[in-house]
Amino acid sequence: MSPVWQIFGILAFGLQILLVGSLQHKGLYRSYPFLFLYSIVLLLAGVVEWTTLGSGSFAGYYWTNENILQVLLLLTMLNFLYISLSADPARVRKTVLIGLAVLVVSLTLASIQPEPPRPVPEARRVTYFMTLLSRNLSFCTALLNIVLWNSLLHYRRRDTQMLALAAGTGVFTTGKAIGHSLRMIDRELAAAGNSVVMVTAILALFIWVWACWALRPAPEKKKTAEEHPLVGDQRIG
Repeated sequence: MSPVWQIFGILAFGLQILLVGSLQHKGLYRSYPFLFLYSIVLLLAGVVEWTTLGSGSFAGYYWTNENILQVLLLLTMLNFLYISLSADPARVRKTVLIGLAVLVVSLTLASIQPEPPRPVPEARRVTYFMTLLSRNLSFCTALLNIVLWNSLLHYRRRDTQMLALAAGTGVFTTGKAIGHSLRMIDRELAAAGNSVVMVTAILALFIWVWACWALRPAPEKKKTAEEHPLVGDQRIG
């Protein structure tokens, strides 16, 4: 491993520790449980991949961790969306349907993908499918940012912390979608794809840590007289 990649790896590991610590210290694990779970699994997955780097089992560990983390990122975005729909009585049904739609679309597109643009050995077919699935999940999760922003605007919910956390998730997933696409196009572009994934991952981790430490969650909306018409209008007798 080159010194540059070692520096990136150490920086990412440090940011992962800060993310876990900030979510726990600020009590944000209660509001964002899936992001907290993701940060812990990401930290553990990094340790596993680092210790198995260069071994024959590395690819298996990497892609298993990758798709578990992708599902957790999807659940994180759905958690953000669920919070933003707090004023919608059908928010549970909407959130579940959106999550199922993302999973079905991602799996379907990965299954019906035409032949790869370059020859892939039979032994690497599973890896190619896992790359497709991870790319599709990343792309769909990134698109959920649009749904989230639309929901926040519709319900006039000003939550800068959640927006920043969602933006970090969007950076992470978009970088993975681009990086995995470059890997599949040509082997010569694999290094560029790896660089995109690593740089965007570090940027996303920095955004998450900054959002946890520097921003505050939106205050709970107080009940108004319109929501409780009897308040202030009760008469005696």
